[in-house]
Amino acid sequence: MPDDEQVPEPTFEPSTEDEGSDDATSAGDVIAGSALPQDALAARLEALLFVHSRPVSARRLAELVGLTSVIPVKQALELLQKRYDEFGSAFNLQELAKGYQLTT
Repeated sequence: MPDDEQVPEPTFEPSTEDEGSDDATSAGDVIAGSALPQDALAARLEALLFVHSRPVSARRLAELVGLTSVIPVKQALELLQKRYDEFGSAFNLQELAKGYQLTT
């Protein structure tokens, strides 16, 4: 690919379908308000929390992944904590007054 060609960054448009639904049951399910599958969103949130040394609010996490609603963020974080619990992970996701933080 020539150096003068720019590849556009992928954009993720929030879906308005099932906006109020919060009962996604499978990691492959698309979360309401998110164009990403639940496991992909959880992975992005995990990476963001991993690099932050302080708690990050759900609103800020939503902004960082291009969402306008915190609902899909909270759903994905619930999935993440569930995975940590199921697999006996050394990581724990804590919800603090100022946001969410990964701890060991």
